[in-house]
Amino acid sequence: MTPKEYTDTEKRIKRYMKENKINKVLNIQLESTYDLHDVTVHIWNVKTNKGAWWIAEGYRVPMNLYPQDAFYFSVDEVYSFHLGIMQRLQKDEERSKNVLDEIPLDLEQVHEIRRKLTFAADRVHIGMEPEEMQAIGLTCREALIALGIELTKRNPILVAEKELKKADFKGIAYAFIEEYAPDQKNASLRSHARKMVDMAWSYASEIVHSSHKNFPDVKICIIMAATTVSIFENLFMKYLGFDHDPRCPECGSMSIEVYHSKTEGELIEHCTKCEFDHVIKVESIHQKGLNF
Repeated sequence: MTPKEYTDTEKRIKRYMKENKINKVLNIQLESTYDLHDVTVHIWNVKTNKGAWWIAEGYRVPMNLYPQDAFYFSVDEVYSFHLGIMQRLQKDEERSKNVLDEIPLDLEQVHEIRRKLTFAADRVHIGMEPEEMQAIGLTCREALIALGIELTKRNPILVAEKELKKADFKGIAYAFIEEYAPDQKNASLRSHARKMVDMAWSYASEIVHSSHKNFPDVKICIIMAATTVSIFENLFMKYLGFDHDPRCPECGSMSIEVYHSKTEGELIEHCTKCEFDHVIKVESIHQKGLNF
């Protein structure tokens, strides 16, 4: 370890201690270094105003702290314990090579956005440097902006009427939530969708501007962005017709068969679940979204 690397690591350790509510570091000393294949683990002895700690960190290794007083670990024991945690995390990573595979998402219709998110997910690995995490946060933010552009293509008039800028993802998203999920029956859905937009955008921005995030934080960022895209694809499907499909007024089932009535100008919606027959006027067909 070069003198500069030593100094930089000391600074990282102090920041890490502050994140763990330990603000005063009295002394930092490198106790031992272990090399295992392509992994290097450093064990540091850190004295603070809140006791003595072992800090384990290194190349492609997550940083973690262990209280010396609680576990009475020796340096070798700290290394072994930390190595076990690291290997378990790596096995989890190997089982799920791409975070997008962990959740079912409807992203097939937005290939460019999926490409961005897949690119971000492929770059996730344990032991990422802060700048790598920030780059992934930036990619997630770019994917959300790309979603806004895709939505604008679908209805440029709506965006123009509201005088929304191209990069105003949240403004565009809010407008299309109102467009795709109108009426009182969708009020709760609109609220949840807006919250998801806020979370995805603000957390991606947080990842971009923070040097203190970690492996799970970045995965969560990608999941939030991908989920937001998926939500809009499903809102779009609702808008295209699912909200207008006939539904039984008695039991709520959508298992409806439509027959001609003996009376001129009427049709019968027959529910195959509860056997209820609902008579509708022909002039209401267009409003209900029925096609013959």
